[in-house]
Amino acid sequence: MLASLFTTSCDEIMSNLDQPVKSYVQIDESEVKLLPGETNQRKATTISTEKIFYKSSDEKVATVDQEGVVTAVNFGEATITVSVEANDYYEAGSASYPVKVGSILEAAFKDDAVVELCFKDGSKSPVVKYKAEDGNLVYDSQSSDPLGYGFGYNPATGYMTWSVYVPSSPWWQQVMYVEFNVINNTYKVVPNSSQTTITFDAIKINGVNVTSMLKKLEVAPKGIYLNQYYLAMYLGYDATLIAYVDPADATDKKVTWSSSNEAVATVDQTGKVHPVAVGTAIIKATINGKEAQCTVEVKEMIVLTSLDEGFEGGVMPEGWVQTQISGNGTWTVGVGDYVVNSIGAHSGNYNAKITHAGNGYKTMLITPVLNLSGQTGLGLSYWFANRSWSGDIDKLTVYYRTSSTADWTELQSFSDAHEAWTNSVIALPNLSATYQIAFEMTDGYGYGIALDDVKILGDN
Repeated sequence: MLASLFTTSCDEIMSNLDQPVKSYVQIDESEVKLLPGETNQRKATTISTEKIFYKSSDEKVATVDQEGVVTAVNFGEATITVSVEANDYYEAGSASYPVKVGSILEAAFKDDAVVELCFKDGSKSPVVKYKAEDGNLVYDSQSSDPLGYGFGYNPATGYMTWSVYVPSSPWWQQVMYVEFNVINNTYKVVPNSSQTTITFDAIKINGVNVTSMLKKLEVAPKGIYLNQYYLAMYLGYDATLIAYVDPADATDKKVTWSSSNEAVATVDQTGKVHPVAVGTAIIKATINGKEAQCTVEVKEMIVLTSLDEGFEGGVMPEGWVQTQISGNGTWTVGVGDYVVNSIGAHSGNYNAKITHAGNGYKTMLITPVLNLSGQTGLGLSYWFANRSWSGDIDKLTVYYRTSSTADWTELQSFSDAHEAWTNSVIALPNLSATYQIAFEMTDGYGYGIALDDVKILGDN
């Protein structure tokens, strides 16, 4: 009798109910955080007899198979939904949980990660490697190609930044700034100038090129200006114009240079202007439909028979020229040195000066041609100052040459600090009809070089 009570199946019992019952689909509904490539499995349960299905709301962010294994694909958020269909006995049911996939770049900070920053430089492919250590990236090694890197990371903003340098005697020169954002999966490459030869190629994490998974940010140039809008030049002396692209973080800095009159002056694609003949030309720098111009006036070189210059005109005197040996340091006429009115002019109201532009940069200030032939016993007198800035000092070197084609010969140099105006007098050797004197500053991050009251002494 009792046995007969249990011969009815569960399905038969359920068929006697007026309405299907709830399926009670259950799964852990807490958020899952993953990095691209990582997996996580959660299994759902239900009292329904129907099969459980797993589905992702955005398979570009995360996929899920029918075993409940979620695979993170790319930065973003998705919802994993588990469901069963209705049947005669059970209602349809579902449950879900959120999946948040972090930036691809966050994987760089996992302790087993190796990060490679890859570049192109002509036929070379420089690579720098970092390894993850205690949640930070630590320099590991680089290819033999000579590149220098400065790395920084700001957890609050998510920015990883690299400054890329190349050797430039006697110092390294920054050529590129590369920025990744760990939070929003973006990157930006900012060349230092239009002459940058290094190009960014890829970022790899554990050997996988993730560059295509990142969004590249482009910052369009909105304007351009030059360091000079009028330039007096003398035959035999080149000069370099510097173009500044606005904004500074523009990802395109390819400037096109042109001359309105190449019979007077030519310009190459680095901004170097070469005087050809006496006259006037307009040098134009163009980018993204924007342009800046400099009027170049080419003159015959002035020849003097004596020299007594105090720079009291307030501008660079006629016939004085400068040559940038390295970098873009520029001699100007003003007061004192880096700090205006710090030491004043030695006499009068003005002096020549050059201040910090970049460590190791060298620029010569050259006198007009001096016809000193047939004379003897002449000397050079000048006043200068090169003040120390927290122990850093700029170097002053004085040269002479006997003609425009002769090599420069050093007369004297000062690499120690001179905090006040100091006079130097030195004999001038090998006098000629095409004599010139040059004052060269080697940038050492001091307060600059101040120069005043340059005179030729003797019976000239």
